[in-house]
Amino acid sequence: MRDPNGGFYSAEDADSEGKEGLFYVWKRQDIIHHLGEKDGDLFCRFYGISDKGNFEEGFSIPHIALSMEDFAKQEGIKPEKLEDHLTNAGSHLFAIREKRIHPLKDDKIMTSWNRLMIAALSKGYQAMGDKKYADAAKAAADFILTKLRGTDGRLLRRFRHGAVTYPGYLDDYAFLVWGLIELYEATFEVHYLEEAVVLNKAMIDICPGQKGWRTLFHRKRK
Repeated sequence: MRDPNGGFYSAEDADSEGKEGLFYVWKRQDIIHHLGEKDGDLFCRFYGISDKGNFEEGFSIPHIALSMEDFAKQEGIKPEKLEDHLTNAGSHLFAIREKRIHPLKDDKIMTSWNRLMIAALSKGYQAMGDKKYADAAKAAADFILTKLRGTDGRLLRRFRHGAVTYPGYLDDYAFLVWGLIELYEATFEVHYLEEAVVLNKAMIDICPGQKGWRTLFHRKRK
């Protein structure tokens, strides 16, 4: 769901081949076929994949009911052994799933939606200290600040396949300012705070249709 340069795509459909969720779900017999009886059974029990299924037509949506530690204790195996097993099995099944027909991907990159990811990943880094969250937030912020800005410095709204369209709306500015502040608080890289200040000023000063947002808001209050 990410552009190679760091921006996040908008969405991916749930259906493919005319069926809801078909790309994502599994049947127990398919797991056993690909992993073997012993390994497949362990995988299915951990991820709640049953003969009856928890979705349509006997398919199951993999989910985790017990933590890895609790499940390992229940099975009488070491957590690290279970983790290795699930990682290897998951990689094998992922490669098989990649051969399925993929759902349609909405690969446009929206300024306002990306700020949601920037803010969330920044908060994730603050809470968990995992550097990959900060790196992903910075990559998305850098993408927006370089690819979705006009020559006049104003934000643009949408990027797709190198084409940038539509002037930024109020939510693009407000949400990106918030995301950049969260990113600064996570990384203490001052240029993100400086960009937030510049964009906040632009948000106040821009006058689309000869009516400034500030004037419009004051008029509504009256």
